[in-house]
Amino acid sequence: GITNLKNSRPDAKIAIVDATKIAAEEIGIKVTNTAILGALIKLTNEEIIRLESLKKAIQARFKGEKGSKNVRAVERSYNEVN
Repeated sequence: GITNLKNSRPDAKIAIVDATKIAAEEIGIKVTNTAILGALIKLTNEEIIRLESLKKAIQARFKGEKGSKNVRAVERSYNEVN
């Protein structure tokens, strides 16, 4: 399991987030693309892309409620990373 992976790879950063559940609850479909990005941003300490920059890009790409739902999925996965 994940504990064995963490023990065998102390050099690796490993995060756990239920992106499928987050996508289903926040977006309404089990597509994890944006949800998993929130976890990646958190895991990399926003070194690849800042959370606010991703949220702006999502809102520019997906207008209205669709954009808001995807932003909520990103924020939730970012906050739920263990």
